Amino acid sequence: MTSLIYTMAEVQVILDCEDDTVRTLIQDGKIAAVKAGRSWIFPRAAFDDRLNEWATDEAAAKRVTPAPKPSTKPLVNQPLPGAGRRRIPPTLQAATP
Repeated sequence: MTSLIYTMAEVQVILDCEDDTVRTLIQDGKIAAVKAGRSWIFPRAAFDDRLNEWATDEAAAKRVTPAPKPSTKPLVNQPLPGAGRRRIPPTLQAATP
């Protein structure tokens, strides 16, 4: 049967950090823990949920938004940005002899 709590040593192994770092996370309210005598215990469900939140947030931060697709409209006779309207040259008539 799986225990419903993690100990400080288990949390240190999971997070790969020292006990001072875990205590800082507790004090900052980033992980849930209960002081039981001289030691800390961590509710397994709350701790696992928090790890999932961290992983989801980190993955979302790494996602890159896709670049917009290039426009399929031709650029001919389009006004240039900041240059006002572009003048279209007149069509020349063929010279007749």
